[in-house]
Amino acid sequence: MADILRLGRIVDRRRERYIKRIRLHIELAEYDHDVCQLDEDGNTRRRNNRIFSRHLIHLLNILSQWKDSSGVTLDLSAASRSDALHSFNKLETDLDDWVVLPPVPAVARFILTRRHFRSFSPETVRLVLGCSQNLEQVAYEPYAGIDAESQSERDAANTALLRNLPKSTRTVSLWEYDRVWLNEDPPKNIDHDLVLAAVEASHHLESLCVTFALEAYDFFSAKLPSSFAPWRSLHTLSLTSSCLTADSALANEVLLAAGQKAQLMPQLRIMELWHHARGKSSGRLGCFLFQYEAGDGLARATVHRDKFSTFSLAKEVKEAWKAVAGGRLEFRVIGLEQLYAAYIQYPTVGKLHGVLKQDLGGGPAGMGTWSVDM
Repeated sequence: MADILRLGRIVDRRRERYIKRIRLHIELAEYDHDVCQLDEDGNTRRRNNRIFSRHLIHLLNILSQWKDSSGVTLDLSAASRSDALHSFNKLETDLDDWVVLPPVPAVARFILTRRHFRSFSPETVRLVLGCSQNLEQVAYEPYAGIDAESQSERDAANTALLRNLPKSTRTVSLWEYDRVWLNEDPPKNIDHDLVLAAVEASHHLESLCVTFALEAYDFFSAKLPSSFAPWRSLHTLSLTSSCLTADSALANEVLLAAGQKAQLMPQLRIMELWHHARGKSSGRLGCFLFQYEAGDGLARATVHRDKFSTFSLAKEVKEAWKAVAGGRLEFRVIGLEQLYAAYIQYPTVGKLHGVLKQDLGGGPAGMGTWSVDM
């Protein structure tokens, strides 16, 4: 709290323009091994909610007095020191029920990275977005749930994010990370509300990247009212699909559905569809990246795959994507020995590193991140 108050004292009207990024980490109550596998009890949850609410409200009250043109990036996180010391199940951070957040026009970018394991509740997501009327960019990286119940909570928060974006928002990156050391095959069922929220949001955005939170095929297959077509502003789209590393037939189904919908995206410059899957027997990564690029009168569709797999684009897929490019399109299929630098990373040959990969600045593997960093 002292750092927040010091920020309010030091930064006056003359200095606001020098502040580009504020990172607020809120430290919550610690716990021991006896309770690490249990849901937080009511008292602990209320205490953590009070801590979280008090710190966030103090910061937002300060930022609400800043100029609209400040364009600040707000990097927000909350965690207990104990989170990274125990094997745990469900951790969620919420605002108190009575909280009313002030309008904060100075915030142009909101970030929640995978630096810590705690996720935000749907209501917290709605409140934070609701007070940021000039928000242009969102980067949200929650961890996936480790059972069906906790995953349902994550899906609800992701849906709240996509349904409550301010009209000013242009770019969204939602990356749901798996804790692979706790659950090799995290449960993931189709959440139709989440899929529909993503599709609806994409009609109002310039760039949308959704990683591991939903299947690309579900996105392209969603039924929408005719009033939602075409995508008038979307120029960048990145999605993942486990079908891409399953077999060629399923991969071509995804690419065909994508090509058909891409014909309704007149501004499309980049679309990436990708996935990686670890082979249970060999431990080898199955890697696949479809990349469509258009610009300066040229268009190219490239499939990057690991060199151990075989893949060929189906004729109907090529025809669909030729229609996207106005009839002229170069196709390539490239086999690479190493498509990913590490298991959970984005493909090294991808075009969207600056959008998808956020600077962590510490985290579970580097426990130095335990205070407000401004």
